[in-house]
Amino acid sequence: MSLTQKGRKVRSGNGEVFPPGGDAPTFTSEMSSLLKRAYGGRHSAVKIVAAALGANERAVKNWFDGKNGPNGENLLRLVIHSDAMLVGFLAMAGKQGIVVSLELDQVVSAIELALIEIRKLHAD
Repeated sequence: MSLTQKGRKVRSGNGEVFPPGGDAPTFTSEMSSLLKRAYGGRHSAVKIVAAALGANERAVKNWFDGKNGPNGENLLRLVIHSDAMLVGFLAMAGKQGIVVSLELDQVVSAIELALIEIRKLHAD
């Protein structure tokens, strides 16, 4: 018994791109690039991501291959699990300012910790 076209999720065949506007890369190709950068090109990357997200390995392999992209739930899990995925996703959305803000917060925290250590040394 085979599945009908209505009974399964079918990839878009109309060539729509995300974001709209012509030569922009597709969502699936962008996600594929992000996954490869975040988790490397290792054969174990698919298994690592699938295990971390509780997702099907075949689905994750399709994400890496750029055949499909993760659904909203798995995309959320990816950005929670990986800072590189979060930064890449925000960049895809044109929100580089948020990335800079996050990086500045990390720098401020590191400077504050360094000042605490310097004050400890100075007090001795």
